[in-house]
Amino acid sequence: MKTITPVSIWHNGSVFSANQFVLYCVDNNLLDSATFCYRLQSDGVPVDEGNLSMGGSTYTSMNTNSDSNNYTWLWAASQLNLTIIGG
Repeated sequence: MKTITPVSIWHNGSVFSANQFVLYCVDNNLLDSATFCYRLQSDGVPVDEGNLSMGGSTYTSMNTNSDSNNYTWLWAASQLNLTIIGG
């Protein structure tokens, strides 16, 4: 889980300030694509979730990066227009 700059999320008729970002891999064919599930939380309460697909040169870059974990977090945050705070 990563802390993010809070973003407003409409969930079940209310607006929540999501401040946590959860990301995990749900499929990786170990060749040219991976799918990640993400969840945005407001102080531990899930308020949004979905999937992100990575492929092509982005997948290749992830696999050749010296810190593929950090690369993936930053890539996913950029796809969702999120800013990760700290490490």
